[in-house]
Amino acid sequence: MTSPTAAPPGKPPDASKLAASVVVCTHNGGHLIANAVESLLAQRLPAKDFEVVLVDNASTDSTPQVLEDLARRSPDRVRAVREPVLGLSSGRNRGVLASRGEVIAFTDDDSRVAPDWLSLLVDACSRGDVWCAGGPALPKLEGELPDWVTPRLQCYLSIWDKGDKEVELHYNEYPRGNNMAYARAAFEAVGLFLTCFGRRGRSLMSYEEIELGWRIERLGKRILFVPGASVRHIIETRRISPEWFERRFYWQGRSEAYFDLIHRGLRFVLGRCREHKRSAAEEARRAAAARGGDDLFARCYDRFRAGYSVGAARGWFTALPLRARPRPYRRPTPASA
Repeated sequence: MTSPTAAPPGKPPDASKLAASVVVCTHNGGHLIANAVESLLAQRLPAKDFEVVLVDNASTDSTPQVLEDLARRSPDRVRAVREPVLGLSSGRNRGVLASRGEVIAFTDDDSRVAPDWLSLLVDACSRGDVWCAGGPALPKLEGELPDWVTPRLQCYLSIWDKGDKEVELHYNEYPRGNNMAYARAAFEAVGLFLTCFGRRGRSLMSYEEIELGWRIERLGKRILFVPGASVRHIIETRRISPEWFERRFYWQGRSEAYFDLIHRGLRFVLGRCREHKRSAAEEARRAAAARGGDDLFARCYDRFRAGYSVGAARGWFTALPLRARPRPYRRPTPASA
């Protein structure tokens, strides 16, 4: 499926303006999300200026009840909505459709945000030419990462930091999904997240934020790294294994193949496949002389190449470039609210 689901029947959200909405999507994450909500309600941005929108994305456990309970505890600040179609991009789109803020920020159910997180992102996205901003994504671990998890692997755990200065970002280095915010005007201009990208079930498909960022940057709008707007997120123990990284790289390859087919065309994709074949022999030589994490990175990159080839073939034969069109977003009007 490559288009977001339609808004639920009934009234659209109240179109009265708030400075921001924070969207948190969860699938069976009820045991995690209370801590995320706690850190959001503790933001230094005045409570009257923002809302928290919790999106139940096709959960099959007690998560819907947990979200309703959180909304009842803070009825003026927290709302719970449901997206029945499984998929992170579908969930995020539901959050955009339900939100009222002029800036729409996103974090994850396993994250805790810094007290100034939202105010810094609102400030950045309120500049006329800035349509997206995000800050450092830092790990929350029970212990230390193993030595074999080298910096080249850490970014695949959503560990990301560009330093202590504001930096303008360009493709394909955009804010991470657990720490990003958009001016509402961005969705009005380029549409919603493409649902052929993003996590869905056991799939590790990604690239939905990068694909959206690409559309924004192509319009000449700025995307910023904001150093003080930090988020800490839990890194599950099951991810810290060579097998998980190999799976992650495979799906990264599939994601990038889809992106290239949609935005750059078949000729570009075929050229990149040829480059992968040429680089395979060189990577094999490097791996023979490498140790530890570098050897693992070489194996992972082999999986990336395989995923890219599969994604290219699957995307082309299913006519993905013709099907993958973002659903347009239209701001609710006071008359329709």
